[in-house]
Amino acid sequence: MPSSVDLHLLANGLLYGNATERIEHYFDESFGVGYGYNLPESLRNGSLRNFLDALTSVCVSTAGQREKVAVTLTENDDSVTLHIAHTEHASGETLVAFVHGIWTILQHISGAHRRDKTPSILNGEIVLPTHEKYSKSSLPLIATVYRRCWPKIISHIEKKWPTFRRICSSQPTTEALVDLARASDHLAGVKLLLSRDDLQSDDRVATEVFHLMYQLQMLCSYSGRNALHHTSFKDRDHYHPLQNYVWKSSLHFLHILNIWLYAKSPLADTRRLFTKELRVVYLVSPNHPIEYPSDIAQWHERLAEIYAKQEVWIYEGRRERAARAAMEKVACGPTRVHPECLLLVHHHNRLLYGIAHGVRNPLENYIGCSKQRPCYMCARFFRAYRHATSPSAPEFKTRDSRYKPDGLWAMPEINDTKLESRILDHMYGSLCRDLLRCLTDYGSPFYHIIGRVKKSQTRE
Repeated sequence: MPSSVDLHLLANGLLYGNATERIEHYFDESFGVGYGYNLPESLRNGSLRNFLDALTSVCVSTAGQREKVAVTLTENDDSVTLHIAHTEHASGETLVAFVHGIWTILQHISGAHRRDKTPSILNGEIVLPTHEKYSKSSLPLIATVYRRCWPKIISHIEKKWPTFRRICSSQPTTEALVDLARASDHLAGVKLLLSRDDLQSDDRVATEVFHLMYQLQMLCSYSGRNALHHTSFKDRDHYHPLQNYVWKSSLHFLHILNIWLYAKSPLADTRRLFTKELRVVYLVSPNHPIEYPSDIAQWHERLAEIYAKQEVWIYEGRRERAARAAMEKVACGPTRVHPECLLLVHHHNRLLYGIAHGVRNPLENYIGCSKQRPCYMCARFFRAYRHATSPSAPEFKTRDSRYKPDGLWAMPEINDTKLESRILDHMYGSLCRDLLRCLTDYGSPFYHIIGRVKKSQTRE
């Protein structure tokens, strides 16, 4: 029976160290994301799932992958409870205050437009929060989001800015070049506005940023001769369309829009939420110190165990490469419980002992994630949890995963030994199979050094 130590060695070392860029290609559940502004008729009344994903995204103010947030929303008789799991305890009070401030703004938006019947499109133009009918109640939302998130937005733009400008200037003069020039000007405008001192005091600055991001999203939504779609840049041996960079740089437009749409929803069940007091349960994702083997021979031993169980043989001279890659991977940062997994276990425990006392499930059993798409290990954990629990247990959901590795991962503590054992067993078997599928891929450098043998055959 595998232990949590076995799982961490396999996931964070052997699998992430040797198959990082290949895991995502093996799963049918991996979906693409459409670019640009799109508002289907079915979502114009607001979507709880889009709302929670957007709310978590604007909670993250720092650049990079270190800070992550996950949330659920639970409705009680006289209040609503937002359960927040966060990786950064030092900024916890600031985050809770920000969420309370956002909720107050959303209550005002909901109350001001409770009888609103304005269509989503007027005279061929999309109705935005900055429309004259909504601006008085909605501008505080726009300003509050940009005042918190401006460091993250600028950091993302700066990451590829020199490459983007170089590509724009090197393109031949064609009609399609107009898209690149316009995107470049809009991004430069966003950077300039977010760097201004009066962003913190003048709502009009944030409004200008919002409109520029709207224009960028519209550019990304065009097809055909769109140069943003057909022009790519190379990053880590992969080519990415410029559309991807521009879309992500202006993503906070969509976050604000999804939050706003949910707040002004005409649906009675949604409006009822914003009449209630907000309570916050704040959880910190713990950092689990895990002692990984420092001796290369121990990593060889782990690999040999997996090969034996899966009937795989590998040349002894090549084991060094796989084992060393595992050692290097586990040394690259702290091992944390990811927020969405922490929330799943949190709700499992509160529902296990509290249903008889009126404890309620989160709305739609949905966990919003600031990462937008759960990582490979979180998706594996959610699947193992569903497999290990009874069919009558709540099925907690997140947005569909892209199955990409995202930082070292730690198993959350489960106060149920039997359940934890079933989850570990399911995950360990899945991870072993995934590792070998990646290593035996035709495109993998390991393909030509691995072969399948019968159990009776002698191994090195």
